Amino acid sequence: MKSWPNPLLIASAFFAAYIGLYFLDAAFGGYDPAFASDGRRRYPGGVLMHDCIIWQPRFGSYYNEYRHDFIGMAFYPLLQLDHRYIHKTHSVFDDDFPKWCGHLAATEIHPTYRSDYMRRRAVEAKYEPQLEAARARADKAEVERIRRLIREESDGVTSK
Repeated sequence: MKSWPNPLLIASAFFAAYIGLYFLDAAFGGYDPAFASDGRRRYPGGVLMHDCIIWQPRFGSYYNEYRHDFIGMAFYPLLQLDHRYIHKTHSVFDDDFPKWCGHLAATEIHPTYRSDYMRRRAVEAKYEPQLEAARARADKAEVERIRRLIREESDGVTSK
């Protein structure tokens, strides 16, 4: 008589593969530098507030109930544990957000966005002395002009 494989052994193998695939995916992920919503904060009308920098694995994403994909849904339980204990979501309302954001290394950025992030940081560093001087003079128009220059140069827009 032929015996069937032990169902507990099969379930354990699937569970181990599931966790292993997630850890492999997570090892090559990073923070998405664009502000997004993790679904916790909303404006009074109920619209999601985009106030967070959220870590995502290399493949798949889950930001909130409205923005996710199939792989993000498949790994949702592990991704939530990861966000809670390892790769925390950072909100602009957190007291340490400016310090954390200022020290965010390019290697911590998701590979999809890393080159854009590095270009933006280089442009910001180029204009930082001018921006600080304008702030010291309390010249709001000049600060806004420099911010616009940073935005345009980072995005590859050329002014006419």
